[in-house]
Amino acid sequence: MSHSVDQNALTESLLSNRSLVYELQGSDDAFLRNLNSFTHRVLSELDLLFLNEPIFIIQSELITNFLKACAKRVFFEREGLSLSEAADYQKGMQSFRTEVLEKWDSQAIRLAEHGMRIVITYALTDGGMLLTIENNVEISPFEYERIQKRLSFDVHSVGIDPDFTGNIDLSEGGGLGLILITILLQNTGIGRKNLQFHADKNGTRMKLFIPLHVSRPVIERHLSERVIGKVEALPSFPEHIRRLMDLCDSPSSGLDLIASHIGRDPSLTAQILKLAGSAGYITRNKNPSLLEAVQIVGLNQVKSFLLVAGVRTILTGLVPCERMEEIWESSNRISFFAGQLVRDKRELKETVIVSGLLNDLGRIVIYSFSEEDFDRLRKLTGKESSEVQVVLEETTLGISFPEIGAMLARKWNFPENILYAIRYQMRPLHVDESRESLVYPVYLARCMAEVLKGCQQFEYIEYRVLKAYGLLDRNVFNKTLAEMEERFVKQYSV
Repeated sequence: MSHSVDQNALTESLLSNRSLVYELQGSDDAFLRNLNSFTHRVLSELDLLFLNEPIFIIQSELITNFLKACAKRVFFEREGLSLSEAADYQKGMQSFRTEVLEKWDSQAIRLAEHGMRIVITYALTDGGMLLTIENNVEISPFEYERIQKRLSFDVHSVGIDPDFTGNIDLSEGGGLGLILITILLQNTGIGRKNLQFHADKNGTRMKLFIPLHVSRPVIERHLSERVIGKVEALPSFPEHIRRLMDLCDSPSSGLDLIASHIGRDPSLTAQILKLAGSAGYITRNKNPSLLEAVQIVGLNQVKSFLLVAGVRTILTGLVPCERMEEIWESSNRISFFAGQLVRDKRELKETVIVSGLLNDLGRIVIYSFSEEDFDRLRKLTGKESSEVQVVLEETTLGISFPEIGAMLARKWNFPENILYAIRYQMRPLHVDESRESLVYPVYLARCMAEVLKGCQQFEYIEYRVLKAYGLLDRNVFNKTLAEMEERFVKQYSV
């Protein structure tokens, strides 16, 4: 029977003590069930979140291999076979695969009952994090030879050919897993040299060093060049909207004058009214004129809405209309949620509302990549088109969509606070303390919107941010989110 594990306590222990030692109880250990969320939290603290998926896979494969090594010994002992005898080994492995490996999900080995231990150690250093997995199992010469062969596999010799697995011995159950690890280490920039294997009569040990700085020159350079080219090719900010924004800053400009200038552009007028409605300034049962909307919103927010309208004018047409509408609707929801989280602080509310509206600038650039671009990236990553988009969004190629958004914000001379919120919207643990109130609501609003879409889980939302808003309890979080979504639905489509 598995015990409970407090993932937040483990994370805090690692960060405060610079090390964490955890002993697995067995194959159904609660730690394994929560390994992904634990990895996510730790890498987020280290500003290495883009490595979350590959590091989770590598950890899972290594831990599973250690567990299978223990299960093998239990099986061989039960069958009266010797791991050190070639004939016994060959005979035992034939049935071990069918009786144990192929039914692995239903196995529930308890290590202590068989005198075995698996210990996982995380240690933080100035240069990165060292992960060590070790057991007290002595491996046979046959096992040692197979492990070394897989770890020395030449990943450059296979490219992305799906047929390269044909000649791999899979009888141990870890063949592809270890080869996958070497490929991931190479592709992520961590490097095969940072994985060390050691075995002696006292047991087996795997050490993986994850550096704070990684580099994937081929993929990263290709993507960066394409992104920079896309950004540089975009037009300058619309001059007529820039003049209207300057008008908002003029002490001699009245609300009626500004409203009349905006009103000369029907498309801009419609955008301002819609933005004011979706951001929560105008209730659904009202149908105000442009002047009334300007009076309700105030000059500062009108200027911000002009900024958003200018951006949307430029970006419309970069991606198919249906996709663009999805992005704008998502941005409207994130903006509304962010505003709700800081509802009592008007100046801050104005900034986070606009930051929420502009949160997806970088993603639009990514979505605008042509099929030719995706074909090139497929060859570099070995992934299909839909997967390539996910890879791009999750920054496993070295550049994140918030960073791309920040590049655009700089190009168009956005206010510094908005640029900062866009850049750090997915890295709330790495902002200056004085900017937490700016970034936290945008980050949490995005997480809430993604929970509604089913692409985010409560467990992966940063503990520190949830605590800041009193939402550590899942039920309280869900209730708050449901209430905010209900208000948004009522507010939207003014």
